[in-house]
Amino acid sequence: MDVLKHKSFLEELLFWTIKYEFPQKMVTFLLNMLPDQEYKVAFTKTFVQHYAFIMKTLKKSHESDTMSNRIVHISVQLFSNEELARQVTEECQLLDIMVTVLLYMMESCLIKSELQDEENSYMWW
Repeated sequence: MDVLKHKSFLEELLFWTIKYEFPQKMVTFLLNMLPDQEYKVAFTKTFVQHYAFIMKTLKKSHESDTMSNRIVHISVQLFSNEELARQVTEECQLLDIMVTVLLYMMESCLIKSELQDEENSYMWW
């Protein structure tokens, strides 16, 4: 994942919202402006841009249930619009980011497979 370089107040605001683990008042503030289509597009792109940071923060959080519920709430608001979801998928590589983040999150629970061990990978009959 690329290093985040904030170019707007919205990007900075979302960064600190994530850093403080999605306080409800900030989530409400950010979501209340979604009826403005220009803001919604900008916020969605910013959310996608910060997705890896969101997941890293979630993984370390002591309040992961609350935080994940707020992330889902935001995601539903943003990605229920099919046209916008398609736009960020194409322009912001949303699927690549999501797969990379999923792999990162699964790394901690992976176990070594005996099938990958050369010594144990042969069948002895």
